[in-house]
Amino acid sequence: MDVDMENIETMTPAEAGKIIHKSSEFIRAGLRQNRFPFGTAIQSESGRWNYIIIKSKFLEFVGLQNSKDIDLKYIITNNEALVKELRKCGITTERQLDEEIANMKKLNIGGFVNKMPDKKEGN
Repeated sequence: MDVDMENIETMTPAEAGKIIHKSSEFIRAGLRQNRFPFGTAIQSESGRWNYIIIKSKFLEFVGLQNSKDIDLKYIITNNEALVKELRKCGITTERQLDEEIANMKKLNIGGFVNKMPDKKEGN
């Protein structure tokens, strides 16, 4: 089985940590302890650790289908103005956000337009 290793996308521990709201050290420690199925840690003879995170396996592990899902979720959860608007719509947890994104995909809706409160006239 020949696999073209150059086409396998990888991630850094910092990138993975941002997505799941954990530190890069948390990711590194988990990889060193073989706790995660999406990558590995290898210690060199000099004692330095090297980390490999396979992007597709990481996305599967966290329940995201592709990097567009990551980008959308990261932008939404890290934008203070959007978080305020989401709270107005009753979306206060990451799980609720995930469900809303999944519903939008099913309905092929490009945003939260239908959920946004109407602006009162005269404002």
